[in-house]
Amino acid sequence: MNKSFKKIHEWSLQYANAKWGPWILLVGGIIDASFLPLPVTTLFLALSLLNIKSTVKYALFLTAGIVGGATIGYLAGRFAWLDPRMEFTGFARFMIDRIPGFSVEGYGKIQSLFSHWGSWILLMATATPLPYGLFSVSSGVFNINIVIFIIATLAGHGIKYLVLAYFTRRMGPAVNRLIEFTWRPVTLIPAACVVITLVVLKVI
Repeated sequence: MNKSFKKIHEWSLQYANAKWGPWILLVGGIIDASFLPLPVTTLFLALSLLNIKSTVKYALFLTAGIVGGATIGYLAGRFAWLDPRMEFTGFARFMIDRIPGFSVEGYGKIQSLFSHWGSWILLMATATPLPYGLFSVSSGVFNINIVIFIIATLAGHGIKYLVLAYFTRRMGPAVNRLIEFTWRPVTLIPAACVVITLVVLKVI
């Protein structure tokens, strides 16, 4: 088990059996989807393994937090990221220089993905290693329809965490073996669900 997960696991022990667990995920989701990348999937799994019966509740709270945080990121991108000359504002420069995950290269990569996929990329974003805050801010910068943005964010993350909640309830502590190797394998199933949904909708 990697060191970062151990720290989060030990810290979550203090709260998993209390009323604060869902609220920690809600706040963590807001922060992660707006500006500061956090290992919310790992925290979700740590709390779920300690409170198997609360997995769906945790998934709903985390998804709600991500949607709220993503909306904040969207508004920041829409109104505070570029100046009238289409150059980065001081706020944008601060984010790029100081916040992990934000960079000119990352911004360019997201721009390329949006150019190719449009708003569909938001459904696939949960399967990428890029921080979702990048997608949130970029959606505002590129003026993606906010209703489509919110629906796509809700669908992508809702599917991901509800599927993880289901498998955590079914497998219980056995999920630990996946986490001890790396957290990424446990996202393959929800990521596959998102991709399948995307393909079906694209065909329709």
